[in-house]
Amino acid sequence: MPVVHRKLWTTGASSATLAHRYIEMDRHFTNSPVDASPAPGPSPTVGGPGALPGEGDALLWTVLTQRVLSLLTRKWVVSIVRVLHDEPKRPFQMKIEIKGIQPKVLRQTLRALEADGLVDQILMSDGLGGRCIAWQLTERGRSLVTPMAALYRWGRDNLPVGGVQAAIDG
Repeated sequence: MPVVHRKLWTTGASSATLAHRYIEMDRHFTNSPVDASPAPGPSPTVGGPGALPGEGDALLWTVLTQRVLSLLTRKWVVSIVRVLHDEPKRPFQMKIEIKGIQPKVLRQTLRALEADGLVDQILMSDGLGGRCIAWQLTERGRSLVTPMAALYRWGRDNLPVGGVQAAIDG
């Protein structure tokens, strides 16, 4: 019986589209009666660091990792997650803690993070008997804190911080 090799054409597609296409193709070929035997050659390997044995493959691992890095490298996202990691905050509180962010940009970034399911807008007591709008991390957003802390520790331990520290000290 012939072995079907899966090929994903990637020209002009976004990473989200690629991941979706790949998952659909994987479902198609997994449920296909074409050939259930493994392809000749080396045994399948883990998709990448952090993947469990037999979980995913190199392309899916790469696409998902790039999507996460793309999310984190959007301007102000890391700062917003850092500020919201312990408690909900009002926009003016975030603006005070995140030096240099403009209100319009803060609003746009929060809306984008809300669309990604990482933050929620809530009504919070203002301490004077009234209510005010605040933002908090969702469970999904809180799940980013641990990997971000690991990235911070890696940077602290492996990258020169002389120039960064001089800029901070001003």
